[in-house]
Amino acid sequence: MTLVLFYVLLTIFAFLTVLVVSGLHLSNTRGWWIVAGWVALCYGSASVRAGVRTFLFSNYRKPVLREEQKLHPAMEELLRQAGTNRRVRVWIEASGEYNAYATGLHTIAITDGLLAALSPSELRGVLAHELGHLLSGDTIGAAAFSTAGLLPQGVFRIFRIGAGIVRGAFAGMGTLLGGIIVILVLGYGLYRIHLLNAVVPVILFVLFFGILNRIFYFFRLWLMRLAEYRQDAFAFRMGHGEGLVRALAKLAATDEPIVNRYYIVMHSSHPVIHNRIRRLEKMNQTC
Repeated sequence: MTLVLFYVLLTIFAFLTVLVVSGLHLSNTRGWWIVAGWVALCYGSASVRAGVRTFLFSNYRKPVLREEQKLHPAMEELLRQAGTNRRVRVWIEASGEYNAYATGLHTIAITDGLLAALSPSELRGVLAHELGHLLSGDTIGAAAFSTAGLLPQGVFRIFRIGAGIVRGAFAGMGTLLGGIIVILVLGYGLYRIHLLNAVVPVILFVLFFGILNRIFYFFRLWLMRLAEYRQDAFAFRMGHGEGLVRALAKLAATDEPIVNRYYIVMHSSHPVIHNRIRRLEKMNQTC
């Protein structure tokens, strides 16, 4: 969560720096209000993102009665064991793939293919793992990180538009002199609308976050993999480790798992399933 907060603050402070260097006057009070509002927006986006996701995508639905009869007792038992009064809703994703995940503040989604394949004990193991993500705030941190990334992404898009105009000028005019003329006209237009001073800060902002995002993405994936192990342990402490092991074994059997270490380190948000199974089995042996 500390890394996420640092990234959230870094995005808004860097953006405000671009605005100030570009000539926009901001008082200290207004600047701090903007920072506070941005932090609140990023961390408050967890519930909004979950609602938008379930509303916009048609493959999400409420459980039918036979599914509810499997999910409701399991979820009620887990909430009671966790000692929480949080209201948790479970949505069904229409997919034959085996998948389950937590999102927002109160939502767990599970594919109907996975739900049909799991026994009651396996279902409790999976739901316990996802409940751990909700209770520990993993979903809040993920939403805050994604929302904060929208700011540099927006600046990147503006930069691409400008860069595209410049490239098109040189390609369309066919000569270096023609391209320079177009750039001068573009610069004069930016000067007239008082945006010429923003060109250099925007370029530096893009270069800065182009490098920084790669670094943060690497550490973010590492923290997400640690979170998976942490919630496996949470499910084990609740007494559903064996069920989760059997569920993970079914997940591993449906597709050939990726075990390439480079790919896992650089691109995967989840550890190798067999490593998760081995850790859970070791926990069971030590009890």
